[in-house]
Amino acid sequence: MKDKKVKVIDNTFGQRLKGIRKSLKLTQADFANKMNISVTNLSDIENGKTHPCHDFFYRILKEFKVNLNYCLSGEGSMFIDMERESSAPPGDETDKNRYYYDVDHEDVREFLDYFFSSKIVRYHLMSAFTRLLNEEEEAIEKDRVHLEKAKTRKKADEQHENKKRGE
Repeated sequence: MKDKKVKVIDNTFGQRLKGIRKSLKLTQADFANKMNISVTNLSDIENGKTHPCHDFFYRILKEFKVNLNYCLSGEGSMFIDMERESSAPPGDETDKNRYYYDVDHEDVREFLDYFFSSKIVRYHLMSAFTRLLNEEEEAIEKDRVHLEKAKTRKKADEQHENKKRGE
């Protein structure tokens, strides 16, 4: 069965991926080898000609500790905060991955436990995620635009309030 491609939220994903690779000081050949893809495929991804399979995102997290939020949307830091690893309880690497995320809700903790402990769960969740992105692309984009407008309004309101206080 061929992996479905994950539709990335915007067309600068390839540029972010190239930036990640360069910050790791890896050539395309070295990075592609570690990601188990061809150099041609990596080049096509970096140039926006194709999108990666969902397994790509699991591998980039596991191999390089890349922040998937940054990878997909450009938000947040490029890499996961490695200081959190020292606060994680002893265990294998997947146990430590759970502690890279701020989790204050039991359902989210349970989701992450299943996600990091089962390849089957990861595969099905990523498949469902891919389908959702492909089927609801327009609605998701409207949500993103609405959220960006709300952030902009909030920032403007905060600047206005700060200006009032300063006068």
